[in-house]
Amino acid sequence: MTVTADFTGSARWGAADEVIPGLISRPIASSVNIYGGAMAGVDASGNARQADDASCVQVLGLCLRQVLSTTAGTLVQMQRGAFTFNNGTGVDACSAATIGSSVYVQDANTAALTDTGGRLWAGTQIDWDSVTSRPVVALGMTYGQAIASVNPSTAFRARAVITSIDAYGGSGTNTLTETTASSGLGTQDGVTLVVGDVVFLEEGTTNITAAKDAGPYVVTNLGSASVKWVLTRPTWWENGVTIVPGAIIEVGGEGTLKGGTSWKSFVAKGKVIGTDAPLFWVGRLTQQITLSSGTFTITNVGIRSLTQTSAAIVRTLLNSSTMTTTVTYAVTSSNGAASGFTQGAINTGQAIVGAMVAAGTSVDASDNCKLNVTIINW
Repeated sequence: MTVTADFTGSARWGAADEVIPGLISRPIASSVNIYGGAMAGVDASGNARQADDASCVQVLGLCLRQVLSTTAGTLVQMQRGAFTFNNGTGVDACSAATIGSSVYVQDANTAALTDTGGRLWAGTQIDWDSVTSRPVVALGMTYGQAIASVNPSTAFRARAVITSIDAYGGSGTNTLTETTASSGLGTQDGVTLVVGDVVFLEEGTTNITAAKDAGPYVVTNLGSASVKWVLTRPTWWENGVTIVPGAIIEVGGEGTLKGGTSWKSFVAKGKVIGTDAPLFWVGRLTQQITLSSGTFTITNVGIRSLTQTSAAIVRTLLNSSTMTTTVTYAVTSSNGAASGFTQGAINTGQAIVGAMVAAGTSVDASDNCKLNVTIINW
């Protein structure tokens, strides 16, 4: 049944005065009416239509006020968010037990639990109003997208950084699955993982299919010699959600090398999880190295910028009794004429650490000291 009058529902998320998630304004299609409080969206041409209109292909939000039009072009304001709607009946009835389920447009005021008859997807039931016995529907959003839209936190947590990963399928989706069962995820950066752990996959890791696959995952299946491992995006970092500028992943302190590190996204505004590389860079990472013939090349830390990344170097152990000419340690080329930084993620970016002689134009090849080197990206 097509809705032909305004409807009053309760806004649970996305009140009109909130910056997030905000309003969407689209020109109304020709010779159609859209009523206040109705689910609304767009047709294939991007024109606004009521959700129960057969030409509507995507639900976007709640129509804020009635727009009656015989001429195309009048703007319809649609509020993104989650709202209460009438409940379906029988197999279409929502309940507290169906929170998290996809719901469909029975009419523009009613949410149904099935897509019987090719109903349009309305969004996700994210709550249940026990007072009115009505479902709360996040219009046009998955559960994870709804959470992200009203709680755009910039700080998240992971237990460990993935340091070894086999080839997988599912690039650009919410789920990565090992192509061929091998030995499972096992221990990563010295941390023995269990199902349910949140892990962080770094751009540049060997066998990562694309940079867009970098970021946090939940271990769904550890895998084994006969079972494929599975990694799934957490609800707060779900495919299709816009990346929050400056998002930070904090890693727990168990890791051998990367424990206790912080990773910040440097993407431009509007980039999308699963479509764009999140551009996470570690803030600072310290490791001990041993010089060989006066130099050491670091490739296991990404280098964000040739001009803004820096290094702190401290000698911790004098290994050479013949070392006589070293006056400083620096990230530089072997002759001191150029920077020793190469911008890029791990396995691409690098920092060449050298023991420089007094003239600063060559390295002391006799120096094989141990150094603590901290790469600082931000």
